[in-house]
Amino acid sequence: MSTDTPPAGDRSIVSKLGPVAWLGLIASTLPPLGSIVLLARIEAISGWLRQHEAYGPIVYTTGFWFLAGLALLPTYAIAVLGGWAFGPVVGLTCAMIGFTGASAIAYAVARYASGDRVQQVLAGKPKWNIIAKALFGSSPGKTFLIITLLRLPPNSPFALTNLLLATLRVPIGIYLLGTCLGMLPRTAIVVYAASRLQQLSFESGADWRWITVGVIVTVGVMLILWQIARTALERVTRVPQT
Repeated sequence: MSTDTPPAGDRSIVSKLGPVAWLGLIASTLPPLGSIVLLARIEAISGWLRQHEAYGPIVYTTGFWFLAGLALLPTYAIAVLGGWAFGPVVGLTCAMIGFTGASAIAYAVARYASGDRVQQVLAGKPKWNIIAKALFGSSPGKTFLIITLLRLPPNSPFALTNLLLATLRVPIGIYLLGTCLGMLPRTAIVVYAASRLQQLSFESGADWRWITVGVIVTVGVMLILWQIARTALERVTRVPQT
């Protein structure tokens, strides 16, 4: 007889993870919903930020810290808002400061909520423990490279990756440096594309053919980044068979 009840082993793992399991659920569900709200109101919000140029970037950056750090909004949507409101230079600067603060907040929340639970689960799963140590328990240089490559692809989930790295107790310094470097290329592309779309959409007689070409080029560059990161990550994270 078929049943939808999870296996006892899976239920036991979820129970042991406790708050971490709930954080994972939040990190995978809330950001997409938040992006719909933000992008639907992007012109009104960006207009307010531009009108208050003295402290608009501060409001944006602070909001980035908490909205992305608590997994309420996806980073790509907030990066789009930065480019749309401030242009490529100020937008990228604020977005990268926002990423750093959001990553630190997410790390602190996950470490506090997880405690020793993930380590206890890994202790009962020798194969998982071997993989975790091979990936993040070796040299700081390899850990930094893996984090950078994890952050590089445009489809890398920011909130879930924060949760994974924090609960595996990756050193905070390496975590933040790898996050900043890995997020920089795709953030720069998104911010620049958003700034150009904002300018073109409000120019009289804007040629929408060039806008379409710009979107296609942006998507193409993102796909190239994704392929580079995936190939490099597969090589770096290859765990020897025991």
